[in-house]
Amino acid sequence: MGHGPDQARARFIEEVTAVMHAVLKDATVMNLPSPIAAEAVAITAFDESETRPVQELVDALIDALRTAGWSVDARQRGEAEPSLYAAKLDVGGGSFAVQSPAISFSGVVDGV
Repeated sequence: MGHGPDQARARFIEEVTAVMHAVLKDATVMNLPSPIAAEAVAITAFDESETRPVQELVDALIDALRTAGWSVDARQRGEAEPSLYAAKLDVGGGSFAVQSPAISFSGVVDGV
């Protein structure tokens, strides 16, 4: 495909960030460098004006992920601290945690 590791990582971050902004429109998004490896990505989105309950945010996140072409495992959506696993072919995958007013993600770039 001609994409190097930096391009794949940048695309992965863009994809995750776009989903977070679809749910938390006015969020501040932080891409946190990983001490583990360049392929590891950690991103947190925070919107202090967000008032929806956690379960509503989880549902919105699932919808946004699926609309963007991600496969979603939502078996832990009803937990006290809900999380989702999502993956997108040739992009990457990882875990989303939802705790209003924030969404956190940690995952690994695919195909690097």
